Order: sequence, then C-alpha cells, then structure tokens
Amino acid sequence: MMDDEISSSPPLWRKILHGILDDLLNSLGYPATLRRRLNNGILPVSHPQLRNTFWLRSVVCWQTWLEYEKHCIRYLRLGHDGDYDYLQRHIPQLDGLINSETSESFCCDITAVGGLSASSDCDQELSSLDAFAQQCCQELAIPLTRDRLNRNLSHHGLRLSEMVFSQFTWMPARLYWNNVDGAHHFAAARFLATQLSQPVSLTGQLNTYSINPQKIRQLTAQWDLFLGHCCKVSDEAAFCLIQRPYISKTLLT
Repeated sequence: MMDDEISSSPPLWRKILHGILDDLLNSLGYPATLRRRLNNGILPVSHPQLRNTFWLRSVVCWQTWLEYEKHCIRYLRLGHDGDYDYLQRHIPQLDGLINSETSESFCCDITAVGGLSASSDCDQELSSLDAFAQQCCQELAIPLTRDRLNRNLSHHGLRLSEMVFSQFTWMPARLYWNNVDGAHHFAAARFLATQLSQPVSLTGQLNTYSINPQKIRQLTAQWDLFLGHCCKVSDEAAFCLIQRPYISKTLLT
C-alpha cells in the first residue's frame, strides 16, 4: 500500500516545474494554482445540499448577494512585505443581476400561499404548509367548521388586507407570506379553507425577484464562480491555497 502511494505520486522535478509554471501564470492573471488543485481534487467543489422546506430561509438569497458591499468584493493580495492587504473592487456585472418589482395592490386566495418566513416552529424541516398545519397546528384546525376558520382568521397577527408577500423565479410555484407572527393560525386557516372549499381573499404588497440572464452571461464571461465551504479555512489559508484574489459570501442562511 505504501509502495502504491509512492509510485502514484508525481516526481519531485515535476512538482517543482509545475510550481514555477503556476507562479508565472498566476502573475499573469491566470489562476493556474486554483485550476490545478481543482483538477487534482485537492480543492474539491461540491454543490450545497439545499433544504427543500416551505420556509423562506430555504430560498437562496441571490437578491441580497453582495448588497451590503455595494456590489464590491473585498479580497486579499500578498504585499511586497509578505503581509496580506485587503483590497476592494467593484463588480459592474452585479449591478442589476437581480430584478425586483413591487405591486402594492396584489390580491390572492389564501390557498395560493405556499411559504412562510417566521414561526416558533421554523426549525421543523417540512416541505409544505399542509404538512405544517397537520403536524404543528392540529389543535387550531379542529373542529372542521367555518367558525373555527373565522376564529383563526381573526388572530391579531393576520392582517388580511395588509399582507406582504415575496416570490422568487428561482423558487417556482411558491408564494411566501413575510410574516412576523401568526404562522400557526394562518396555516390552520389555510387548511380549513381548503377542506371547506371556502374562499379567503388576501391583499397587500407583492415583491417579485427575478434573475437577469444578460447579467449572468456578462458575469460568467469575465469571472469563474466556484462553490465552497466558507467556514473550513481562514482567509489567509484560502489565499495560500488558491493563490488568487477571491471573495467568499454566504448565500444560504
């Protein structure tokens, strides 16, 4: 086993040659060290495991990506004195990457809502509002009567004419209510309305977010994007590993 490992490793002269060549290409702006490490599996790239829940926390937050930094990246560069300098660079391709539209007079039926943003039970990994109603709101969903439906709808956290909704084109077929309270009563009311075939009208503000495909093409034409775990290595260790200016930013909350 030891002999196999030794025989499979590249000879020393090849490592030295690769190092010299990588340093030259790195200095010219080509990420040779990064690409070599990716190809050799030293820096594996894996897709994050998306959590398919009805909670707003499961939505990948492209609409806020680098928003705080005003679409600028902060990165490390090795200085002449051997220390690392933090620099900033504006990425124009990120301007307008996500389009947003707001409708102040949106109207829908309660059954059209498929997601919530907050609850005392938001740690439950459930895939639908129906499952949430049946598993966490049973005491509010019985008896199956219109009186029980109306009692749930009268909860102070449900302002049926002042709702705020969100929808995302990369999360199709799901309309989110951006609630701060009333999750259990809303889910129970939605369940009862469905079972009783009782229409319940909701009105309020709808915020729609969509990806600009032209900006995506412009971004990927100039930049190589990689997914990685931002908590496994320090900034300096990451820079030493890839030998390129870089940015890490959490997309999943």
